[in-house]
Amino acid sequence: MHPVNNSKGVASCELYTFIRPQITEAGALGAAIIAGIGSGALSSFRDGVQAMVKLERNFEPNPQRQKRYAEQFEKYESMNSE
Repeated sequence: MHPVNNSKGVASCELYTFIRPQITEAGALGAAIIAGIGSGALSSFRDGVQAMVKLERNFEPNPQRQKRYAEQFEKYESMNSE
């Protein structure tokens, strides 16, 4: 078990403290944020994202592969223009 830290208005919502640790799929997380807004537990999407979204990894493009990406994108664009 890992502790869950809540802040702002969300901390007072018992349902959130039960649901949040179990949500891992992005669609379900978005639905939970919308439900939080609809129920009044969250005041905005921004508050919901700040309270419920945790970034675990950041993916950066590989600059050494940029030329290859550009070539592949040109091929893709040419297929769509025909």
